[in-house]
Amino acid sequence: VRLYNTGLDYDATQYTNGDGQTYFIPLTPATYNLEVEGPGYLATSTTVFVSGDETKIIKIEQIE
Repeated sequence: VRLYNTGLDYDATQYTNGDGQTYFIPLTPATYNLEVEGPGYLATSTTVFVSGDETKIIKIEQIE
């Protein structure tokens, strides 16, 4: 999972845990670009707005 905001000079890539979760903390409130990819799944990208303690659920499609 990659989360980035070029205006804030923030760019971080992390692996998920066994449940498919990862945490990016701390973050400045802003809109970030999010890219998710993994073996057996279609790559997904979206934008997310972060403002405080929030959990974002991103569903990705499994390749059949």
